[in-house]
Amino acid sequence: MIFKIGGEDYSIEGNPIYEDSYTNIFNCTKGEGFLKSLYAKFSYSNEHEIDYKKIYQITQNSKNQNLVPIYYIEYDPLQKVYLIIMEKCQENLEQQSQKFNETQIKEFLNEFLKGYKCLHDQNMFHGKINTNNIFIIKSQHTSQYKIGDIVSYATSNNNTNIGYIAPEIFPKSSKDELFLKIQSNQNQEASDIYSLGMVLIRLICGKLPFECTHDQVMQFHNLIKSVPYQIKINPSNINQQHFSEELLNPIQKMIRYNPQERLTFDDLQQLLMQYRKQRLSQTINCSSSQNHLFSTINSSININFHQSQKPKSAIQLIQKSTSNCFKNLAQARICPQITSIDPKTKRLRVIKRIYTNEVILNFIDFQWDQFKNNLEIEKEYASQQIMAENREFMLLLLNSYNNKSCDIEDNEIRFIYCLLAKFQGYKEIVQKLPLDYKVELLNV
Repeated sequence: MIFKIGGEDYSIEGNPIYEDSYTNIFNCTKGEGFLKSLYAKFSYSNEHEIDYKKIYQITQNSKNQNLVPIYYIEYDPLQKVYLIIMEKCQENLEQQSQKFNETQIKEFLNEFLKGYKCLHDQNMFHGKINTNNIFIIKSQHTSQYKIGDIVSYATSNNNTNIGYIAPEIFPKSSKDELFLKIQSNQNQEASDIYSLGMVLIRLICGKLPFECTHDQVMQFHNLIKSVPYQIKINPSNINQQHFSEELLNPIQKMIRYNPQERLTFDDLQQLLMQYRKQRLSQTINCSSSQNHLFSTINSSININFHQSQKPKSAIQLIQKSTSNCFKNLAQARICPQITSIDPKTKRLRVIKRIYTNEVILNFIDFQWDQFKNNLEIEKEYASQQIMAENREFMLLLLNSYNNKSCDIEDNEIRFIYCLLAKFQGYKEIVQKLPLDYKVELLNV
């Protein structure tokens, strides 16, 4: 079936890939040249118009990489049905058979909270967090996690999803309407925290601590009502991953029976901040141990213009390939106060100055995702540390490029150059061509 939706041609397959009392989901494609796979979801519950529109606005405005994006939404008041076009993710956590280790758990939690923060900041709550609604996009070395199916309240009492529902909104019988319980729930954040805790237990243990039947879940809820649940790790099992108490204890607090006793979103944010700082500290220590010359860096390097010039052959080498490998950026002999020669006129260029902070902040605000350092650092934290002139942090970012070949865009070259200039104590530099900056950065 071909539909004209929002001025675009969409092809929706005839047979649904999923259907229940509230929802029909179809495979969908959009015109020629659009490479992403899509879902077309028809939702027949008309109770949540504001929620659907709000999540659409959030995904459109934030461009958050950890939320499944919605591309189109429309409500038909006559048929009381929503049409929602969203990205199709090929794999979810429920399809993962292997257990996660502690590092993978923390990385997953870090990614999940990045997405959930967008909802939390807008006073939105998910309502149905489970392993079927968290999707994975795998690359060669990393996995990206995306939260999907937000504010989709319908669920079945005969599938794995019911094991993740918090006690305060759990259907007491198969006739109960879950979405009505969620609507009237006064502990929405706490209910999401419980569901997330159960997801983490599933990733650690490979399964939930009960069979996903209505009676088994009820029995588990009654158990934790009297005795707080403890994750059982068998140390004698050589195949069992080791998990620290600093990870297990917070997870156990996430699935307390009483919503008031559970960890909050802010608690999890604090724990993740500690984890990021630990990773940052470990990376700095590792970098420092690999190169003892960092402690002898001269903060003010004065080199005359003629000494700063690279041989012509070196410039030609750079022009032939966009892939560059820096030996030691912190030791690069840059000349931030000296202009370059115009190759056409053979004269010095007109001197224009730019502020290092302006270039750095602009890059972080709008292009931080392009940074080729493979360090999971929030851009707000990066801005704060650089503006506070944290030399260890700036050194960490610079050293992340050392001995690694990668294609670097012009705007990133300017960012690296200004970061190094700021590291060396310069508040402003002379504006040059990106190629001139690149030559100086390779001049070690």
